[in-house]
Amino acid sequence: MKLPYAFSLLFTLFAFGFNDSVAEQFLEIDKKTGHYKSLSYDAITDQGLSWQDRAKLFGGETVYYENLNNEQRTEKENELKELLRRISVAELMLTGKPEHNLTSRVESAVRLWLDKQIEIIPESYEGGNAGELRNAAVGFFRAFEILGDKKYLDAGLICADRILEKQLSRGHWSYGDQGGKMMRVQDGFVTRPFWIMLYAHKLTKEKKYFESARRAADVLLSAQSDAGGWPDQWIFPSGSTPSSGVRNGSISFNDGATNASFQIMVMMYHLT
Repeated sequence: MKLPYAFSLLFTLFAFGFNDSVAEQFLEIDKKTGHYKSLSYDAITDQGLSWQDRAKLFGGETVYYENLNNEQRTEKENELKELLRRISVAELMLTGKPEHNLTSRVESAVRLWLDKQIEIIPESYEGGNAGELRNAAVGFFRAFEILGDKKYLDAGLICADRILEKQLSRGHWSYGDQGGKMMRVQDGFVTRPFWIMLYAHKLTKEKKYFESARRAADVLLSAQSDAGGWPDQWIFPSGSTPSSGVRNGSISFNDGATNASFQIMVMMYHLT
């Protein structure tokens, strides 16, 4: 794919006014690879170009970017070296040769990362920690299924229990400081914890997790509109929304309000 782009660039350079002698002097094609040996700024000269053509060739205002100082250049060179190292490792893994099998090293790196995550599990399911707890629960559960190490199951259950602690009496989870009087349907406020409870139940068979999921499904079912869908949010018991969004009696497809709720109805039908 590189060769057509190289020819396109060469054509552009000629159009901008490069003569044959200049092009031959600076733009050399490697006969072995079929690619240009260098497309650096040193090779693609702006000699003889008008300022308009120079701006087109080198990207408009980018021609006026200041040069990197030594410290910046060293930093960027180190970034490039690390990327090249990673590419070389990936290339080795793709050879399929036993001596290039890095599975054990990859697993060690994954375990090391997981162990560090155990140390920073959020204390409570609220605010910015809510999403982190959900993600951590799923990650630990999946790690247990793949690696078979019980400490990852235990870590996932810590997350699940902290989510369960915040489930309200009606079966939903609070949106901000609204408490039990209001349920946010969209954005997975009920459906995402629902799946985590089922995941915990799948791995432990503990009844409390299944009952939590059932309560979440029941409260969502109570908010289903006559049209068959769900609104963005719900005020108990009237069903009107406290501020904005799709109101009672209508269907919202914003941020999974109806789609996600429908999915858990199907799941609970099969489980019960």
